[in-house]
Amino acid sequence: WIMGWFLEKLKIPSFHRFLSLLYICTLPKFMMIFSTYNNDSLVTMLLVVSIVLSYKLYLEWNNNFAILLLLVSTAALYTKYSAVMCIGVLILICAKDLIKLRLPGYAERKVLAVLFSSLILFAPWVYFHNYKETHKFFPNNTEHGLGSDLAIDDDRPVIDTIIRLPISLNSGSHEWDDPWAHGYSRPESKKHNYWAFCFITSLFSENVYEKPGIDIVWLMFWLNLVIVLLGLSRIKKTSLTKLSALLIGLAHLAHIILLLSMEHPAACTMDYRYLSWSWIAWAVLYSDLLNEKSELSRVFSKLLIVAVILHSYTLIVLFGNGT
Repeated sequence: WIMGWFLEKLKIPSFHRFLSLLYICTLPKFMMIFSTYNNDSLVTMLLVVSIVLSYKLYLEWNNNFAILLLLVSTAALYTKYSAVMCIGVLILICAKDLIKLRLPGYAERKVLAVLFSSLILFAPWVYFHNYKETHKFFPNNTEHGLGSDLAIDDDRPVIDTIIRLPISLNSGSHEWDDPWAHGYSRPESKKHNYWAFCFITSLFSENVYEKPGIDIVWLMFWLNLVIVLLGLSRIKKTSLTKLSALLIGLAHLAHIILLLSMEHPAACTMDYRYLSWSWIAWAVLYSDLLNEKSELSRVFSKLLIVAVILHSYTLIVLFGNGT
């Protein structure tokens, strides 16, 4: 509903926003996050609201919405530490004029003040609770040993996992024998392939399912990859799509920095749930392409409809929960 309201305010035609959101909302990953109440579902919702409010305040300042942004962004930080990535991304976007050695505009500075205020309100918990108890500002479970089976630095540096090509060029590799992420060590595991692991978990999470059949899963994989690439083709079309692409790019940069900052990052840390708040940026890219009167737009709408059907079928027959 929040993303739909946002797209409506952007004057996206109703059918285009409905189709782009239906595609995202029928993704198995989306359903896995929001079909149960957990900190991932709550923090994703709060961060999407924070993104929407930040953009609205940039366009038109409103004291009530500023207070709401402060409350929502602070609540997101207290819900899950990883919310720092989204808040940091929003701060970088608002301060992007500094790259050109210019001060951010007046509207950006006011949004920055709210976002920095939320970090200030979060600071007491970070220091008095986290640091006082653990001597770390952001302690995490992997530091207490989840086992080498899950660690992505078990036999190579973390940076190797990040810069590695999504498709292995090694003819003897079994990495792509199946389309699952496999967080544990095994020949088919993608735990040493950041981009592959992140993309697969954006569709199916980290689980391995017995149903639907593997052919359907591969079809979903390739279809969604084409949809993502077509969405990325909109990067330079409008100022809003440029902003959306910037948010997606910075989200992945923040995710990578998180991995590099951890002592022994586990494969589960590469899960797309840490970036699920960037779905709103993808919705903008998809809606923009649908809104274009071209043959590509018509083909894209058909691809989304087929994807929605496949997603829905998968959710109906989904069975199994292995890793």
